[in-house]
Amino acid sequence: MEWWLAGLLGVVQGITEFLPISSSAHLRIVPALLGSQDYGASFTAVTQIGTIFSVLIYFLLLNLFFYNVSFNQPKNSLCQTSAF
Repeated sequence: MEWWLAGLLGVVQGITEFLPISSSAHLRIVPALLGSQDYGASFTAVTQIGTIFSVLIYFLLLNLFFYNVSFNQPKNSLCQTSAF
């Protein structure tokens, strides 16, 4: 498999994973349209594992950002209000 085709299939997997269509079918259709062979279930599984890891990393970083914004504000912040 050429590196550009693997990259293209990774982009197709990433785009179609969150749409209500089969991303696995796109990994079979795109190589067929380009005149290449089907790379099988192992390649599909690896791209789906990559998608899972990227989503986990995204939400981990998002949670860390919200944690830092919530609990690490400066003491003399203008946003800080007091009832007294």
